[in-house]
Amino acid sequence: MDIEDILKLDQKAFEIIASANSEISDMYEVWEEEKREIFKSFQADIKKYENILQQLIKEEIENYKKEIIKKYEEKLNFLNFDENKQINKIFESIKEELCPH
Repeated sequence: MDIEDILKLDQKAFEIIASANSEISDMYEVWEEEKREIFKSFQADIKKYENILQQLIKEEIENYKKEIIKKYEEKLNFLNFDENKQINKIFESIKEELCPH
């Protein structure tokens, strides 16, 4: 094999390497784009589920507030007294003390 044959083989090898590098580069760009698209989709899904969870949490908090309010309203109503009745009792008590029968 003479020098010209070696140079031709070298040239052929460089062309093959350049072609492979180009294909690898193209594949890498496609992979990067797919990765970005998957990431965007993943972020959108996460945001969607965050919104759903926030709404569910908000509803749950509202329901809990309503339960607490109802519970304490029932207790307050149970403990609530008629102001006029109490005033009348006080006056009756005073009246009895001042004017015993």
